Amino acid sequence: MKRSFPICLYWCKTQSLEEFYKDAKIEKVDKVIIQDGSTGASKAITEQEQIDEFLSR
Repeated sequence: MKRSFPICLYWCKTQSLEEFYKDAKIEKVDKVIIQDGSTGASKAITEQEQIDEFLSR
């Protein structure tokens, strides 16, 4: 079963995205969706190399 984990960027404790997914004990990330809160425009990343690079920044 796939589960989505929305990330709180405003009222949560400050941590990197990498820290977040390690703390949540997420074993595999196979899709990243980035959505603009103002316009609703979104982009999905599904290539594993791009996902790994995104999560490590």
